[in-house]
Amino acid sequence: MTPTGSTPADRGPHDRPEPAGTPAPLADQVQAALDVCDEVVTVLDDVVRRVTVLEDQRHGGAGPENRAHYRFEFYPPAETTDDEGAQLKKVLDAWQRLDDWVSWLVATYKLTSVIPPCWPEHPSLREELIGLRVAWAGAWTPGSSHEAIVIWHEKLFNARARMLDGNWGCPRCDGRHDDTGVELTETYHAWTDDPRRSHSLITARDRSIATVRAQWTVQAASQSARQDAGDAR
Repeated sequence: MTPTGSTPADRGPHDRPEPAGTPAPLADQVQAALDVCDEVVTVLDDVVRRVTVLEDQRHGGAGPENRAHYRFEFYPPAETTDDEGAQLKKVLDAWQRLDDWVSWLVATYKLTSVIPPCWPEHPSLREELIGLRVAWAGAWTPGSSHEAIVIWHEKLFNARARMLDGNWGCPRCDGRHDDTGVELTETYHAWTDDPRRSHSLITARDRSIATVRAQWTVQAASQSARQDAGDAR
């Protein structure tokens, strides 16, 4: 039916209803396409972030502790002064975390007769403790298995046996460890106060810094050689 006061003859060509399926105006189509592009870019950014995290975990070790931080000889050459400062801070932070954790480990599991205060200067002990530290940190991550902490304790038990082997670790008895395996509080205090502890830590830490600095020197020499070769052409 035609509304009162209006007939088909009274309507102009622009008053006719658009037939079904008529394309939207070009401007609207362009805007819709741009909105879709924005959504795609947002999703891609999220994918890139997720992939970056997975790559970092694959190369550096999953969990809050990155095992690559303790491979000082594999630090990438620093290209700027800021890079040098960042790498030195990474070295110092890694050693500080490890030293604090080893102190906790020795106190918690009564290991003063297993791990000497000068452990940083003993390569086998140092590597063993780095491995235990990284595994311990990983065991406490939300994504780890329910048995991860139990498995870590089994690893610690085996590591303790290895460290007691004179051909592997560097065991010693200070004469105040009784046969029951119960360690006296003063034994731990004697371990933490031993002057060899701080001296060994500083020595090992400085050696790590020297390793990183040596890589900078090699990088600088390589860049200088390339530049000289380019100037000679």
